[in-house]
Amino acid sequence: MLQAWFQSVAARTAGFPGFTDFTSINEASRLLLMCLMFIGSAPASMGGGITTGTFSVLVVSVWSFTRGYERVQAGQRAISMAMLWRAVAVLVISLGVVLIATWLLLLSQDLEFSPALFEVVSAFSTTGLSLGVTGQLDTIDGC
Repeated sequence: MLQAWFQSVAARTAGFPGFTDFTSINEASRLLLMCLMFIGSAPASMGGGITTGTFSVLVVSVWSFTRGYERVQAGQRAISMAMLWRAVAVLVISLGVVLIATWLLLLSQDLEFSPALFEVVSAFSTTGLSLGVTGQLDTIDGC
């Protein structure tokens, strides 16, 4: 339990590996780690990702709209539509960067999808976790 907690926190910030071999974790665990890395750290920290603040605004917005509110509300507080649109823009641009970088990596290297996506999300979030793929990459000349 402690190792899983440590790895979930480290995946959002520091990138310290809690496991000796990340290639041995199953696909579901990889997906969860990628989601945590993509969300990233707190807004005022040095970590990457879309930040927990942006993620929180998006979650509260979805929750408010599914409950039928006309405005984004969190308790008695309201979030402006400008703030919501900024959060949506960060999400869309970030997803675009990750998808394009993954596509380029798959196009130029002989990799499977899951390891390529893991490496790209790790680089995007400045986490530094790796499945050992980065050291095997060559130049893009092979395209």
